Amino acid sequence: MAKIATTLRELIEAKVSQMGWRILALEIMPDHVHVFIQVDAKTSPSDIVRLLKGFTSRHLGKQFPWLRKRGHIWAKGYWLSAIGIVSSETVKRAHRSPKENLEPLAL
Repeated sequence: MAKIATTLRELIEAKVSQMGWRILALEIMPDHVHVFIQVDAKTSPSDIVRLLKGFTSRHLGKQFPWLRKRGHIWAKGYWLSAIGIVSSETVKRAHRSPKENLEPLAL
């Protein structure tokens, strides 16, 4: 699983860079991913998720074909939130602290 997590991190970083976005925090868990990114105001949240899920799914499926045998690589849903009232430092601090009870971004 460590190889998958490493590959997933590299794929997310590559796509974010390609799109001109910026990763502020990224945490890969066994069953979900937390991504805190800065994007332009024109990109919709659903497009962000669609692009990241689609790109990583295609590449992970090619590199780890057995993942496809289990069904879809990603769940259909996701959770996200835009920040504006709170600072990015507050979000980063909460991201690092599981005690904050943040809902996961299940890609």
